Amino acid sequence: MTIKKQLLSILALLSVSFSAIAEEYWFVVWTKSGEQMSFPLSENPKVTHSDANLIVSTTTTTIEYAKTEVSKFTLKINEQETTSINNIKTPDSSIKQNGNLIFMSGFSTGSTVRVFTINGQAVLTDHICNDGTLTLNLSPFTGGIYIISTESITYKFIKR
Repeated sequence: MTIKKQLLSILALLSVSFSAIAEEYWFVVWTKSGEQMSFPLSENPKVTHSDANLIVSTTTTTIEYAKTEVSKFTLKINEQETTSINNIKTPDSSIKQNGNLIFMSGFSTGSTVRVFTINGQAVLTDHICNDGTLTLNLSPFTGGIYIISTESITYKFIKR
């Protein structure tokens, strides 16, 4: 076998090896009924909304969901869920949403917590209590997507 053929064979083997370990990234929409729809990030999913619907469009498809039926979004790498806009845990802290309440625990005492609209408007500023916790009441907020910002994490939630 000539050197040229050997090099081509090695390159072919390497390309097969690298493609076998390549990571696949997916954006996943979960409905309240437990249904999951995965959109590969390679298809550039774009999320928009109307008054009543959430719309996910990719280069190959468009799917509409009733906003009231969507429970969460997640990111998967190689078919393994890695993060979600739902209950998020970091090594020392957690944020959980239950209806109109958000429970925060494990944060530094006195840390500032800010809540913003999806448009970046600040709607609430508060501080973590002495026991490292804070409960936020979402009742006064209008429906929409909000962002909680702390010194250590950012959390997105939907107020229905």
